[in-house]
Amino acid sequence: VALDDLDSRALAYFRRRAAQSKRLSPDLLNESDAALIDKLHEGRGLGLRSRAELREYLSEDLRIDFEDLGRLDAKLINEIAIRAKSRLARLLAKEVLAAHRKAE
Repeated sequence: VALDDLDSRALAYFRRRAAQSKRLSPDLLNESDAALIDKLHEGRGLGLRSRAELREYLSEDLRIDFEDLGRLDAKLINEIAIRAKSRLARLLAKEVLAAHRKAE
């Protein structure tokens, strides 16, 4: 989705809803329309750059217990990460492996 494809009212509505749900940081919501679209399009809207940030997002925002991660298939998530070239999925696979190790 490019900026020209969106109505300014749609972006204003999105910002209001995102602020109410606290799903995106205020810093991101204060970006220009073009920067906001670029960051969301690239999947950088969450700003997760480390396993610690991912862990916090999973527990605080999604309410996923660390122990529940141990139920996921780390090999499958890693395969998805490799094929999708997804850094976030790679971080998730590492967290799932850590949960497996902790459960043992």
